[in-house]
Amino acid sequence: MKKVLDDAINGITLLSNLDYINDKRIGTLGHSYGGYTVLFLSALDERIALSCASGSACTYEN
Repeated sequence: MKKVLDDAINGITLLSNLDYINDKRIGTLGHSYGGYTVLFLSALDERIALSCASGSACTYEN
C-alpha cells in the first residue's frame, strides 16, 4: 500500500502542476483495492477535494 500511495501522491503532484488543472478540484475514484487506496489517500493528502470509494469499506472491519 505504501508504494501505491506514494505513486498516487506523485500523480496528484504532477496533475496539480499543470496549467489547465484546477488544483482545488482534484478528486479520486476507486473500486475494490482502488477503493482502499482512495480511502487511505484521502486521509493522507489534503489536496484531494472529493473521493469516491466503491466495493472497499464494506469488509474493512473483517
